[in-house]
Amino acid sequence: MAFELIEAGGVRTSVNRQGSGSSLILLHGFTGSIRSMAALADRLAQRHTVVSVDLVGHGGSAKPPQPSAYDMSVAVGQVLAVASMLDRPAHLVGYSMGGRVALSAFALDSGHF
Repeated sequence: MAFELIEAGGVRTSVNRQGSGSSLILLHGFTGSIRSMAALADRLAQRHTVVSVDLVGHGGSAKPPQPSAYDMSVAVGQVLAVASMLDRPAHLVGYSMGGRVALSAFALDSGHF
């Protein structure tokens, strides 16, 4: 896996990009990470450009000390920032907490999805 660190929504965010085709943003559940979604990402990358994201406090992304850094708005900001970096609208796939973040991001800005 080739991780890269980007600034997304004001958070140092670990992402992994793989595959080609329509864009898909993959979001893990609570206490998960990019690694916990790797098998799914590998399968999806056969037909899509998959951008897996470590949400704030998880995996290789920043783990700020202040509790306010873990508000839903922060994770949603990460996803919106990642989506804005893509050259076309993206599909969202989220498990558990990642699903909640995906729904919130879509509700705020469906133009990217």
